[in-house]
Amino acid sequence: MRVAVVTVVHDPRDARIRAREIEALRQHGHHVTFVAPFSATGAPMDTNLTCIDVPRARGLKRRAPVRTAARWMRQHANDVDVMVVHDPELVPALISLPSNCRAVRVWDVHENNPDAVASRPYVPHVLRPLVRVWLQRLEARAEQHLHLLLAENSYQKRFHGPHPIVLNVPWVDEVVTSPAPPQRRVTYVGSITRARGAGALLELARLLAADDIEVHLIGPLDDAFSNEHIRAAHSRGDLQWHGRLPNSEALAAVRDSIAGLALLQDTPNHHDSMPTKVLEYLAQAVPVVTTALPLAEEVVVTANAGIVVACKTDDGEVAREAADAIRRIAADPGLRKSMGTRGHQLMREQYDWHTQGAEFVRTLTGWQDESRAAG
Repeated sequence: MRVAVVTVVHDPRDARIRAREIEALRQHGHHVTFVAPFSATGAPMDTNLTCIDVPRARGLKRRAPVRTAARWMRQHANDVDVMVVHDPELVPALISLPSNCRAVRVWDVHENNPDAVASRPYVPHVLRPLVRVWLQRLEARAEQHLHLLLAENSYQKRFHGPHPIVLNVPWVDEVVTSPAPPQRRVTYVGSITRARGAGALLELARLLAADDIEVHLIGPLDDAFSNEHIRAAHSRGDLQWHGRLPNSEALAAVRDSIAGLALLQDTPNHHDSMPTKVLEYLAQAVPVVTTALPLAEEVVVTANAGIVVACKTDDGEVAREAADAIRRIAADPGLRKSMGTRGHQLMREQYDWHTQGAEFVRTLTGWQDESRAAG
């Protein structure tokens, strides 16, 4: 099977796209063409794939990148068996492909797009209600014309019919060796924004300095607040910001940490979603310190694999609770080990990409078979 994976928004190193879905396709023997903004993000071209470089859509500068990708999609709609897009911006181009083209058309929905508008600083406040309505209508059109994959069970309620759920979960190794003792640090992995806890992380770094525990952040700075304040804190040595790292390197850093951090705010976009970072930390047999988002709290409490702190609007209060939790874990190696072991066991049983990835590939091949049978 020949599959085209297309994005103009995501970094080509995005874990769901590259480390999970594309890797699963490769492991099952399928050929992948990856259309993504390599140059614009500094991501290297992958020699194991056919890579097509396109501009990146950022802020309000989206029209030219979308047109470039849409042109490629039209030109190659009969050269691939399946075409998967990851951005709502590309959905109109996917819908507009001829209905009799060879490619099975798929949108991988891995965000609550209408509710995410509120966290997009580049969308003017006065336009956000209109953009939200446009996204709702876009999702309705997509459901009529495309195959949809949903990354969260909660996304199903936005659509009329059932669609396959492919959870955004990590690969889980059968055995994880966690260092004892770990480095004197805690680690956050993912996009860094105010809504994802940047303010609390800054305050946490200040509080933990007296305990000789460092805060390490791995990921891009994706809003003005983080770009200003995280860079400044890194320059002062208050915390360590590493930028984006390959998923394997980021997870290795987590494995050496006292705990993984997920101090996200309770926004509409986050409320019904599972922070993937929580699952990634548990897969590395590392305890999690997370705010009490419903799904994150459920998995951490179920496994007794970390400590949940309250979701509060005051970054200082969140940081103080998180600091107390980290000190407790750091002071008790046995507690850290038992939490890590339980979290890893839960991941092996319920949240392993070895299972989800195989289901992802089966879903695409099933749609391809249906398309060929229909003529």
